[in-house]
Amino acid sequence: MIKATRVDGVFDRDPEKDNAAVKFDVLDFETAISERLEIMDATAFALCRDNGLAIRVLNVQVAGNLRRAVCGEEIGTLVTGRSVNHD
Repeated sequence: MIKATRVDGVFDRDPEKDNAAVKFDVLDFETAISERLEIMDATAFALCRDNGLAIRVLNVQVAGNLRRAVCGEEIGTLVTGRSVNHD
């Protein structure tokens, strides 16, 4: 699934309000939930998690990003069911 937004992916805090926000390249569902990252509507997010559907979060305002994501390029943030080490 692709989640088109105004920012370049998922961050640890709102990048539009905090220039020190850190972007995740890959993130697992459980970390997103435990860190209370507001990626999308909670019900839609839970449905993706429960059905093993990864989410690619990207900035739709950058020309070509949607095409790049559909073609499999690793842009934005990938939210997946696999546990990811964030050290």
